[in-house]
Amino acid sequence: MKDRATVICRRNGKVLLVRRSVRWALPGGKIRVDETPLNCARRELREEISVDVGPLEYLWLFRGLSKLHHVFVSDLDDDARPQPASEICECRWFTPAEIATLVVSVPTWEIVSIASSRHWSGHGQREYRGSDATRRQSESRSQRRPRESSSKRGILLCGE
Repeated sequence: MKDRATVICRRNGKVLLVRRSVRWALPGGKIRVDETPLNCARRELREEISVDVGPLEYLWLFRGLSKLHHVFVSDLDDDARPQPASEICECRWFTPAEIATLVVSVPTWEIVSIASSRHWSGHGQREYRGSDATRRQSESRSQRRPRESSSKRGILLCGE
C-alpha cells in the first residue's frame, strides 16, 4: 500500500479541490522515501497550488483501497491565492454540500464527509512538529493496532 499526504485546505467553510483531468481531489501526493508526511504535504501544496502554508495539523490516517492517506488540515489566509501548477488544471473552493455533487475521487469524498461531519472540530488531531516527525515514526504509528471506524469504501484509522 502506498503512503500519500492529503491536505484539506479550508477557508470560510469551503474546501479547496484540485483537478488534474476529469475528477476533483484534495491536494496531495506520494510520500517520497526520504521525506516525512508533513514535508510531503508542504511540497505538494507548493507544487500543485503554488502556496506555502502556515501550520498543518495532522488529523488521521485514512486507508483507501490502495493508498494510506496521511490527512492534514490547514486554514488558508484570505490573502493566499492558490493557482494551478504542475499537473493541476484547475483549483477551486467548494462547500462540502457542493462537493457531494461533483465527480470526485472516493477518498476525497470520504475524507471531506468525515471531516465536515465532525464540524471541523479537530477530533483526533495530532500536530506534526516539523523535523521531530520522521518517516520511521509515521510508519510505526501506522503499524500499531488503531481503533477502526468503517466507512463505505475506506477505513479511518484513529490514533490511540
